[in-house]
Amino acid sequence: MMRLCLNSVCSRRLFSPVPYCPYCGSSQQIKSKAHTDTDAVPVSGERTPVASNGAVANTNTSPASSAVQSSAGELPPPSVPAAQAERDTPVRVLAAPWRWLAVALALLAASFYLLRPHWPETGYAAVACDAPAATELTILLDLPAQLEPSTRAEVLVRLTQALDAEHRGVRRISVFSTRARQSDVAMPVVSACTAPTMLGALLGARGVAPQLKTHILGKVENQLALQDGAAALTQVVSDLSVSQYLRAPQNTLLIFSDLIDKSARFNLYSCDNSQDVIYNYRASHAGAVQRPVFSNTTVDLNALPDISISPATARCRKAFWQWYFSDSEGAGAQLTMHFLPGRLKKKN
Repeated sequence: MMRLCLNSVCSRRLFSPVPYCPYCGSSQQIKSKAHTDTDAVPVSGERTPVASNGAVANTNTSPASSAVQSSAGELPPPSVPAAQAERDTPVRVLAAPWRWLAVALALLAASFYLLRPHWPETGYAAVACDAPAATELTILLDLPAQLEPSTRAEVLVRLTQALDAEHRGVRRISVFSTRARQSDVAMPVVSACTAPTMLGALLGARGVAPQLKTHILGKVENQLALQDGAAALTQVVSDLSVSQYLRAPQNTLLIFSDLIDKSARFNLYSCDNSQDVIYNYRASHAGAVQRPVFSNTTVDLNALPDISISPATARCRKAFWQWYFSDSEGAGAQLTMHFLPGRLKKKN
């Protein structure tokens, strides 16, 4: 790019030939590219140009134009146009932060994708049972050893759903069985506490740690395979009602049973009238707990169908258990009943 201004003092460079130099403030005549650097402003002593009619052209310049020409070199350089400033500085200054932000987001997305297989798949980990439990889940097994495969599979599925249920704070999980080998059936077969993990809550993970879940379900399967004689269901439930268990602000009692209570003093197999069977039960337990009292406890009965009982016995059985668990109180106190698939095999 060459200098196009005729004023020798002006050192500006222009992009194209113009009849007026905006930097030195002088008019100019540009004949060709060759004359751009050699043409100069006329001074006294040079040949006066002749007009087209033969008259001598007026060479006197006005004081104003002389003043403009004499002071052209002293004018301060004009400011950079706004359009040029927008093209130069803002784009270069703002491009770098946005570029680095895009790179950071790309690296973050890549790390999430690569570390996904190593994220915890559980939201609840095993903890020590030192602090009081905020919730309790108590599982009571009262099933015969000869279960159909569909019944056994459904029991494990419902237990898994109960173990993975959402909860807050520390939860104590206890498994009891009427066929426990130890003499005291009020002692749990297995007991453990869980609590939500911080990373699991952040990632929205659910479920108990796989090792603990496998351990609990293994204990349950061992109890389902026992051939030992079973204690009365009402005896175990009454013992639980006066024990340290099921005393949290929120409790769940999950029972798997055929709901046919069998003992020397009381037997639901001979039930045909609910009022009579309730009277006989209370008389046989005069010196013990007649009806359990639970606070803030949801009782979920999972009944195994028994096709060997009569319709009258089935109605009497349902009425008896509704009376038996009707003394619960507090928030969440309710009784639900669901049947299991399969059926109870006939006894020898």
